Amino acid sequence: ITITGGTWNGNVSGKSFATKEDIMRIYCATNVKISDCTIKGVCGDHHLDFASVDKINVSNVKFSGFVKLSTVDYSSLEKGDENQNELNSDTLSSITSEAVQFDMFEGKGCKNVTVSGCTFDGVLSGVGNHHEKENTSNIKILNNTFKNVENTCVNLYSFTTTEVSGNTATNVRSFARVYGGSTAKSKFNMFRVSDKAVLTISNNTINGAGLAGIKLDGSSNANITGNKISKTPYNAITVNESTAMISKNTITNAGNIGVYFSKGKGSANNNTITEAALRGIGIQNKSQVTAISGNTITKGKEQGIYVSENSKVDSITKNTVKNSGTDAISILNATVTTIGGSTENKNTINTPGASGIYVSGAVVTEISSNEISDAAKTSGAAAIRLNNITTSVKVANNKLTASKQYGVYTTSA
Repeated sequence: ITITGGTWNGNVSGKSFATKEDIMRIYCATNVKISDCTIKGVCGDHHLDFASVDKINVSNVKFSGFVKLSTVDYSSLEKGDENQNELNSDTLSSITSEAVQFDMFEGKGCKNVTVSGCTFDGVLSGVGNHHEKENTSNIKILNNTFKNVENTCVNLYSFTTTEVSGNTATNVRSFARVYGGSTAKSKFNMFRVSDKAVLTISNNTINGAGLAGIKLDGSSNANITGNKISKTPYNAITVNESTAMISKNTITNAGNIGVYFSKGKGSANNNTITEAALRGIGIQNKSQVTAISGNTITKGKEQGIYVSENSKVDSITKNTVKNSGTDAISILNATVTTIGGSTENKNTINTPGASGIYVSGAVVTEISSNEISDAAKTSGAAAIRLNNITTSVKVANNKLTASKQYGVYTTSA
């Protein structure tokens, strides 16, 4: 089935309407292509509704003009409540109502789906589904533009093998919600990922959010790479009880922490983090991280890199930390094997607000070959400060320049 060109108009407008219906509904088909057209004016349902369809390609389509169904309470959107009326009976309309929905018919979901180069403007939600048992597989949502989306741009429940890449969102409540099933967590995050989801989040631009830019929860696993995230009220990226490889992202003006692990696993490599309101990278609450490497962190209010609360990190290498508000690298009551380690793996620290590297109540095996300049003249500050250490630490071959108070300072170590 191929539909190309034209304007497909449901002919409803205003704030609400009394009758709901899809504009196009395609079930149990194979190889459907819809391109280069305008689809607008739908009340309470979907612009395109696919169910049990294999091979869907929607490209260069303009979606607009969602009108609310007059019999449905949409007030939870304004309050930020999660999952209110999202899974309800056929007599009502969902407050999710994606412009393009992938539904299920007779136990079969959709598969092999690509939505690319489309514009979603003034819709309730953009692409996906909001049902617990959709089982949609092999989804690609690429290079789309989302504007004025009241709920979520991308909803993905019970999916497998999905890529969301190269999209831009402006003036939206949330960008992506990715769940293995129904959950009530993560109210305002631009990317909301939970319930054992597995995905890649790459090359997206996020400017502002209700809370975090990207949040992983519920034993999910994600490769988060190449995104530009700015002006989030809370963390730019949060990994909570999940696993993430976080690399090559550009983060500016995070309202709390740039990259934050809590009971999380993974790595944080080659990210650029500027002016975080608290710290650049936080590894906390029994997290286990293999590597923090190649990051450039500038002008955080407190620490550049912070490892605490019985967390474990294998190596901290090749990072550049400039003008941190307090310690550039701080290890408190945690375990880190290597900080630096060789000339090739050295950390470069300039003008920290307190110490360059501060270790307290922690187990650190080696601090070597780092370059630290202009450590501050605050109480106890040093280029390298060790406090309350009961195990052996190798401190060697570091280049410490122009410290205002101490080069190396140890207490109870």
